[in-house]
Amino acid sequence: MIKGLIFDLDGVITETATLHYQAWKQEVKKINLDYSEKQNSSLKGLNRIDTLKAILKIFNVNLDESEILKMANSKNEIYKKLLETEISEKNILPNIKEFLINAKQKNLKLAIASSSYNAPLILKKINLYHFFDFIVDPSTINNGKPDPEIFLKAAKELNLKPEQTIGFEDAIAGVKGLKAAKINAVAITHKENENWAIADLVYESTSDLDLDFILKHFSKI
Repeated sequence: MIKGLIFDLDGVITETATLHYQAWKQEVKKINLDYSEKQNSSLKGLNRIDTLKAILKIFNVNLDESEILKMANSKNEIYKKLLETEISEKNILPNIKEFLINAKQKNLKLAIASSSYNAPLILKKINLYHFFDFIVDPSTINNGKPDPEIFLKAAKELNLKPEQTIGFEDAIAGVKGLKAAKINAVAITHKENENWAIADLVYESTSDLDLDFILKHFSKI
């Protein structure tokens, strides 16, 4: 029986990818890197440090760990300033608030498993923080997605077995992590061309999410 739902944040609950891109573009421009949206789209799902390392790899740039940490922290300060002025309830993805209300009415436990260190701030800005029983702190996670660690932590903190939960992801790395954790996986593709067949259910948009159908589907497995 399904008793909990585990959500990625960006691309599932809200959309802040454009703000992340703006912040990274500003930060790496300081070392004369012209970072494009196309390059950014290929790095979806990575945490802050891994994203910066991937950007540096694209441009064949080597920096020591202290400089990487300094740049990552600087990027985060840029990003938080953008959040203060650019994000509100209007940034909740279609149908998501209704989906969460329905889930709470069914007494399902809800968690966020995101690589974003700013998840609590973002959820408060979009007025959805109160829906969630637990938010994984990515600083407590040793291995980023597609490793299952963050999802297993979320299930554990909800006091549920992985198979009692459903995970919602919009990145292949996240879907792989869910499957590795033995968590039922729902992919939201946003029409991106990836191998989504690894997910148990696939939707093009959050608008299409139907909680009753999803619960019925996984109760049959």
